[in-house]
Amino acid sequence: MDFGFTIYPNPFTSATTFKYALDEPVQVNLRIYDSHGRLLAEPVNTFLQKGEQKVEWKADDLPAGVYYLRLQAGDNLTTTKILKIY
Repeated sequence: MDFGFTIYPNPFTSATTFKYALDEPVQVNLRIYDSHGRLLAEPVNTFLQKGEQKVEWKADDLPAGVYYLRLQAGDNLTTTKILKIY
Protein backbone atom coordinates (compact mmCIF):
# COMPACT_ATOMS: atom_id res chain seq x y z
CA MET A 1 0.00 0.00 0.00
CA ASP A 2 1.39 3.41 -0.96
CA PHE A 3 0.26 5.85 1.71
CA GLY A 4 1.14 9.02 -0.22
CA PHE A 5 2.28 10.16 3.22
CA THR A 6 3.02 13.86 3.82
CA ILE A 7 3.84 15.88 6.92
CA TYR A 8 3.48 19.64 7.03
CA PRO A 9 5.06 21.64 8.35
CA ASN A 10 8.20 19.67 9.14
CA PRO A 11 10.07 21.06 11.00
CA PHE A 12 7.26 22.48 13.15
CA THR A 13 6.94 24.64 16.26
CA SER A 14 3.76 23.61 18.08
CA ALA A 15 1.64 21.45 15.74
CA THR A 16 2.01 19.47 12.54
CA THR A 17 -0.40 17.70 10.19
CA PHE A 18 -0.11 14.17 8.81
CA LYS A 19 -1.87 13.33 5.55
CA TYR A 20 -2.10 9.86 4.05
CA ALA A 21 -4.36 7.81 1.81
CA LEU A 22 -5.76 4.34 2.32
CA ASP A 23 -6.42 1.99 -0.62
CA GLU A 24 -8.95 -0.02 1.37
CA PRO A 25 -10.76 -0.01 4.73
CA VAL A 26 -8.20 -1.06 7.35
CA GLN A 27 -7.15 -0.82 11.00
CA VAL A 28 -4.81 2.18 11.36
CA ASN A 29 -2.37 2.91 14.16
CA LEU A 30 -0.35 6.14 14.21
CA ARG A 31 2.13 6.56 17.05
CA ILE A 32 4.71 9.19 17.99
CA TYR A 33 7.93 8.20 19.77
CA ASP A 34 10.79 10.20 21.24
CA SER A 35 14.45 9.58 20.36
CA HIS A 36 14.69 6.98 23.16
CA GLY A 37 11.83 4.91 21.72
CA ARG A 38 9.28 5.93 24.35
CA LEU A 39 5.68 6.19 23.13
CA LEU A 40 4.47 9.79 23.53
CA ALA A 41 1.18 9.88 21.66
CA GLU A 42 -1.22 7.73 19.69
CA PRO A 43 -3.30 10.14 17.60
CA VAL A 44 -4.95 7.32 15.61
CA ASN A 45 -5.89 3.80 16.69
CA THR A 46 -9.06 2.85 14.85
CA PHE A 47 -10.57 1.22 11.78
CA LEU A 48 -10.74 3.73 8.90
CA GLN A 49 -12.43 3.69 5.53
CA LYS A 50 -10.66 3.96 2.17
CA GLY A 51 -9.58 7.48 1.13
CA GLU A 52 -7.69 10.56 2.26
CA GLN A 53 -6.97 10.91 5.97
CA LYS A 54 -5.70 13.97 7.84
CA VAL A 55 -4.57 14.24 11.47
CA GLU A 56 -3.24 17.27 13.34
CA TRP A 57 -0.84 16.60 16.20
CA LYS A 58 -0.24 19.28 18.83
CA ALA A 59 3.05 19.04 20.66
CA ASP A 60 3.00 22.25 22.72
CA ASP A 61 4.03 20.42 25.89
CA LEU A 62 7.07 18.70 24.33
CA PRO A 63 10.58 20.13 24.05
CA ALA A 64 12.28 20.82 20.73
CA GLY A 65 13.88 17.72 19.26
CA VAL A 66 13.61 14.77 16.92
CA TYR A 67 10.53 12.55 17.09
CA TYR A 68 9.53 9.47 15.13
CA LEU A 69 6.16 8.85 13.60
CA ARG A 70 5.10 5.24 12.96
CA LEU A 71 2.10 4.63 10.72
CA GLN A 72 0.72 1.11 10.45
CA ALA A 73 -2.25 0.29 8.23
CA GLY A 74 -3.00 -3.41 8.19
CA ASP A 75 0.27 -5.19 7.28
CA ASN A 76 1.86 -2.00 5.92
CA LEU A 77 4.24 0.03 8.06
CA THR A 78 6.21 3.23 7.59
CA THR A 79 8.35 5.22 10.00
CA THR A 80 9.55 8.76 9.48
CA LYS A 81 11.38 11.46 11.41
CA ILE A 82 9.76 14.74 12.43
CA LEU A 83 11.51 17.73 13.98
CA LYS A 84 10.11 20.13 16.53
CA ILE A 85 11.93 23.44 16.76
CA TYR A 86 11.72 26.16 19.45
